[in-house]
Amino acid sequence: MGLVILGLLLILGLFPRPTVFVAWLLQLACAKSSGLFSYGADNMITIGLFYLAIAPRINSPLPVRKPNPLSEYDAQLIGFHRRILQIHLCLIYFFGGLTKCLGAGWWNGANLWRSLNIPPFDVISAHWIASFGFLLPGLASQSVCSRRPIHFRLVPVDAKARSLP
Repeated sequence: MGLVILGLLLILGLFPRPTVFVAWLLQLACAKSSGLFSYGADNMITIGLFYLAIAPRINSPLPVRKPNPLSEYDAQLIGFHRRILQIHLCLIYFFGGLTKCLGAGWWNGANLWRSLNIPPFDVISAHWIASFGFLLPGLASQSVCSRRPIHFRLVPVDAKARSLP
């Protein structure tokens, strides 16, 4: 409940610096205390809150508070922090895809079968999965291929036309 309230405070832009710091610590405590429900998204949320905590300035996306005008130095720092976050996420997805490419379990569907049968996530019947088992290698290969090209999205098409925000 505390994370929901802190998230609403962040969306509204009320007390952004202490709110993001407390939300980051609370998210970290929740993510590390319940390993059973940890599936990777909690790590991404923790990383995002950390970068938000060290960012030079936080403004609300809603027009609740009037934002202060940015100086040139602040705009460069915000662009730098955004680019560091993009590079970090690209490295995460690149090495995640590389690990899937190197593992044999992702090519024959065994890892997908195992992930669909773990007790908290077994919402689909194993009999139904077994009857459509011929689709698992294709779905696993799609998972591998969808992670591989994400690092190319970082490089702008025309570097002169696009600059860092």
